Amino acid sequence: MESTTLYYSPAGEEDWVELEIFENTDEDEPFYWSHEWTPEEDGEYGFKAVATDKAGNIEETAYLYGIIYDTTAPSLSWVSPIDGQTLIGIIPFDLNVEDSLSGIDGDPSVSYKLEGESDETSIPGGSWDTSAPLPLGYYDLIARVLDKAGNSNESTISVGVAAVVSDESSTTPSQTSAVITWDTDRPTTSRVVYDTIPHPSLGFDDNFGYAFSTPTFDTSPKVLNHSVTITGLSDGTVYYYRTVSEGSPINFGTERNFRTLTYAGPPAPSGGTVTGISTASVLGAPNLYGLAKWPVEEEETEEEILGEETVSASPTPAAEKGGEDEGKKFLSTPTGKIVMAVSVLGLLILIFLFWKKRQV
Repeated sequence: MESTTLYYSPAGEEDWVELEIFENTDEDEPFYWSHEWTPEEDGEYGFKAVATDKAGNIEETAYLYGIIYDTTAPSLSWVSPIDGQTLIGIIPFDLNVEDSLSGIDGDPSVSYKLEGESDETSIPGGSWDTSAPLPLGYYDLIARVLDKAGNSNESTISVGVAAVVSDESSTTPSQTSAVITWDTDRPTTSRVVYDTIPHPSLGFDDNFGYAFSTPTFDTSPKVLNHSVTITGLSDGTVYYYRTVSEGSPINFGTERNFRTLTYAGPPAPSGGTVTGISTASVLGAPNLYGLAKWPVEEEETEEEILGEETVSASPTPAAEKGGEDEGKKFLSTPTGKIVMAVSVLGLLILIFLFWKKRQV
């Protein structure tokens, strides 16, 4: 063996590029050689060797393909959750991982730590249970991935862990107030924002887009069972509300609504028996405990009585007609009939007494 020439070819190309010639100056048999080569760029390569003896005979080795040179870390990014998101309950992870050369070595790993702390806790599986007893607060989520060439990558996002809200309900004990109740799985404050129009999404002002808010209750100590009374409401009105539970960070309940009670109008006449009715005024002017009453327009008329000028009030034609109609309606009722009978009886007694007096 006089020499060996090493060639390479990038994947997908037909031309071979001479890499190195190894001379067998010591005339070793067999002839051993080795070569360390760093490609100019990552990629997949093929290799072949051509041996030449002293007589000029050439022998070519079989091609060696699929040799990958990979110094590029795999790509890794968070799809869900996203940076700055507030997490509630069980949160599945969604990561975008790619490596076009050597490939990913196993599944990505995820761990968490409180912001400002150094100790990490591994999260097994593909989701994170953020409910109690995990403390409320802000956390770093760290995802890591490794490729088969030994390159690694990591991606960190910051998230908040808020309390889980449950059993939200409202009651309306009056026309102007409502009681909102709910529970949280870890102690938080209590507050309700509300409005007369719905808010499918939250705003960025102090009331998160709602027109009204209660004060914040249960600041110290915070509570698990919450009850807030809203006052000063309008009767017969639909209100939309959200509960606000702050334990760092804030959690909002689902938008719900309630309707306040309506004030009842004046009761309709029951048609029952009326007792204690005076018979002093029956025909033409019934005004029996509010059963019938019409307006009287006063007009001044001058009359000469015993040589004196007097001013009196007399019903207008409209009032007289109204009084006549009301009188007829009243006399058609059972009470009216009784009053009529009593009046007739009284009139007969008066006539009898007058007749008796004339006889004497």
